[in-house]
Amino acid sequence: MIYAILALSVSFNVLMVWYATKLLGTMRFVQENAEAIQIISEDFKEHLDAVNQMEMYFGDETLSELLKHAEHVSNQISTLNEILEDEAEEDEEQEKE
Repeated sequence: MIYAILALSVSFNVLMVWYATKLLGTMRFVQENAEAIQIISEDFKEHLDAVNQMEMYFGDETLSELLKHAEHVSNQISTLNEILEDEAEEDEEQEKE
């Protein structure tokens, strides 16, 4: 009876370690994609700012609002990326223990 419980406990622990490893891999994947999206968003914001500074479009309200929106999106993605980095570091520390 005790061997059965021990075997079940060991199996459960192995399963949990496997699951944690898979979860960390998924977190890394999401973090890398969030970083790529952040770079794309910042490039878009810079391009939009350059267009807004052109004489033809200077002071256009639509472009100004679009620039504000692009900056907001970039900030949100940056915040998400920071959260993911913090969680990944915490998970790695827990896995080392």
